[in-house]
Amino acid sequence: MLYGALSHDCFHCVDYRYVHGSAEAREFITGVAGTVCAICSTRTETFEVVIDRQEYEDWREDRGTWDKAVPPGAGFARFTDATGSPAPGTSPAAEALRGGLTRAAAAKRRAVLEELTERVQADAALAVGVKAWQAGQTGEARRALEVCARTGKPQAKRAAFLLGDIARKTGDEETAARRYAEAASSGDPDVRASALLMLGECRELTGDLDGSIEAYRACMTAGPSVSRGLSAFRLGTVLKSRGDITGARSAYETAYGLRDPLSSPQAALNLGGLDEDLGRWGEATGCWEYAFSAGDGEVRALAAFNLARAWERRRRWRKARRFYEIAMGATDRDIAARARAALDNR
Repeated sequence: MLYGALSHDCFHCVDYRYVHGSAEAREFITGVAGTVCAICSTRTETFEVVIDRQEYEDWREDRGTWDKAVPPGAGFARFTDATGSPAPGTSPAAEALRGGLTRAAAAKRRAVLEELTERVQADAALAVGVKAWQAGQTGEARRALEVCARTGKPQAKRAAFLLGDIARKTGDEETAARRYAEAASSGDPDVRASALLMLGECRELTGDLDGSIEAYRACMTAGPSVSRGLSAFRLGTVLKSRGDITGARSAYETAYGLRDPLSSPQAALNLGGLDEDLGRWGEATGCWEYAFSAGDGEVRALAAFNLARAWERRRRWRKARRFYEIAMGATDRDIAARARAALDNR
């Protein structure tokens, strides 16, 4: 079975060996730490062992020669002495030959290590980066994900997305936007949609509203993802802030129509506000009823406040009172205070 050792210090394969049993595997593993990478000369402190998937399956199914003594072939015996060890060279010609073979072997070994690195580096660096990020080790996560992002492999887009998350957490919205833009070119619809949503938010926060609108609209057509609903809702909010009420209504209606548990109640809440501005209280009440029933937390409390106003307007005080009492639990202090004042004034 081919064992490879991938360093977590440089993310290159630093050693490999064909092993045929537990003792050889243990010897290989214990000998890796402290070795110097043949590709970049970095000293190996931490590493992981990588194994070919098919060979691993053969081992699991006991189809190989693992832990079974396999003597050398007959043709190999002539190159060994009586003890089974390679026979030593005894002449200058032999020494020269050995030197040439050593250099050729070193070049071949490096080529194999580079090939193994090419095959496993992206997956390994991504896995290390995700694990470090989940453990709160931001620096280690960034270092590993940067390696993955540079590979150009499909996994690089996922790494770029996570690097965007790291940048956002540290308050660097510009770097986050650049990373999300990289991830947005992913062939994975979910990664692309999520990246476009985050890109839109970053651009919105940095004041690039044209860029945020572009990203949100692209996200709405990126594929099946919860990000579509959130991007439609965010698009409606940006367009409303710019005075484009027609565009905002269309975006909110899209998010509302998806019946997504996260974005649709928020969109319904805002869509009801647009209907109220036009005096369309019946349509507004329908939106708020949906937001109240499907939303949670603050969305539900805000919807309750609006429903209370709608019922009070129709002089249905008993229903209005029930919703004002719920609205008093809003985290928005102004809404909570207005709900309390409405109750106190009765």
